Amino acid sequence: MAGQTIPLTFGRPSDPAFFNPTDWLTYAKSLGKFKKWEPVDCCILTFNYDWFKLLKKTLTLHSKQDRHIHIFKVGTKKIAGHFVSVGGSKSGAELEVLTVLGIKKFVAIGSAGSLQKHIVTGDICLPTKAIRDEGTSYHYQSPSKYSYPNAPLLHKLEKILQRKKLSYFSGPTWTTDAPYRETIRKINTYRKEGCLTVEMEAASLFAISKFRKIPVVSVLGISDELTSNHWQPFFHHEKHHQAKEKLIDAAIETLTV
Repeated sequence: MAGQTIPLTFGRPSDPAFFNPTDWLTYAKSLGKFKKWEPVDCCILTFNYDWFKLLKKTLTLHSKQDRHIHIFKVGTKKIAGHFVSVGGSKSGAELEVLTVLGIKKFVAIGSAGSLQKHIVTGDICLPTKAIRDEGTSYHYQSPSKYSYPNAPLLHKLEKILQRKKLSYFSGPTWTTDAPYRETIRKINTYRKEGCLTVEMEAASLFAISKFRKIPVVSVLGISDELTSNHWQPFFHHEKHHQAKEKLIDAAIETLTV
């Protein structure tokens, strides 16, 4: 391998693609999908089905597109909600399709593990940049340590969190493809660098956001803690559930007000 380029840095993000999301959408429509699709310009992305169930419980259903894509009414406006599953590759591919369906801005809401002792289950974190310890972003953005959320939409979300008097932490997140390879060395290194959380989507979505010029931001509820000598999961804790409700509310207002 000496002198060869490793796979993640082979080629350039500007290289033409062999096929595009529009090609997949044309194929999907030929199979009868998206027959009921109607214009909607904003979307909440969720990565765990319990978040999506809570979103459905919170909002008034306008139409079901399929099991994982619904359109809701918020006053006189419409907003899409999509369960895109965990991970940058899958959620990134779904984001691509949603953009060719005409959606123009996204708030991603999900769970994350805390890397800092002062950040505990139920807390809210707002990623300002994401460490690219995954693969998807390298197909959309030249190699670098971080990818970034859309600045104007991030500023709007932050203002809404402040207006609602919701306490939150803002700072870097660490995005990984491999949850069972969150090694002690990486945890200690990224903690010392000031990284607040670890999750599996932000870096990928931020890179696609920049590449496609579609605003995307992320906001996270702490569901587990990587701050003691063992992993502490609290996915079903009441404080995490309360954080979900707050983040859904903030995401809706960010996209509709």
